[in-house]
Amino acid sequence: ADPEEGLDKLALHRLYAEGLADLDLHFAMLQEALAQKLSSRARARREAAAKEAIEEAIEEGEEDEEPQDGEDEEEEDDDDEDGDSDDDTEVLECDDDEEFEEVMRVLGLQPATITETGDLQLPNGKVVGNRDVAHIWRQRGMRMSQLAIAPGRPKGGPAVRTPLMLTANGDGATRIAMSSRAQAKEGKRMVAILRRQQHWDQRMGIRQNLLMKKNSTKIRTTFGDASGGR
Repeated sequence: ADPEEGLDKLALHRLYAEGLADLDLHFAMLQEALAQKLSSRARARREAAAKEAIEEAIEEGEEDEEPQDGEDEEEEDDDDEDGDSDDDTEVLECDDDEEFEEVMRVLGLQPATITETGDLQLPNGKVVGNRDVAHIWRQRGMRMSQLAIAPGRPKGGPAVRTPLMLTANGDGATRIAMSSRAQAKEGKRMVAILRRQQHWDQRMGIRQNLLMKKNSTKIRTTFGDASGGR
């Protein structure tokens, strides 16, 4: 690259992509430098405003209040130095909207807003929904495509058993979007279906036992005559 022109966009992308430089470290240093620049700019504005106030006081004849203003200015400088020395919390005071927008752009923040659907979008990008629609976001459906290969299956084929919500999970019925009354009704219906299936399975078992008992094997001799079990 030309030292006078520097690196272009493609060269920087290649530099960070190959791992020759740390993008996070450089971005943090850029944010710190911009924050110091903004804080120094705000301090210069406060000092200019304090000087204008002192000059107005001198012109009006209020010279006695000038040392007090100087002490206040020194106290503000001491407070600014204390605030700068504190590494845990950093407070940036913005005088106008343009400076506030610049700070938000540098730090990658956005103000909290209300979306068209009535949800709250937080400064970190997450969306907070209303409590009335919480049951919709609690549903857990079945994925049609697997994101990872299942253990024990090198080819990642689908399982033989169908993963139904009501049979594969104990609390599967609570994950369906329905009211408590409809949920209780659905549970009773499932219990009735299982009882009816159990009843038919029991009757089928009785019939099979009767058929096996009726066609039981008779006692026969080596000559082929039937003794009738005697």
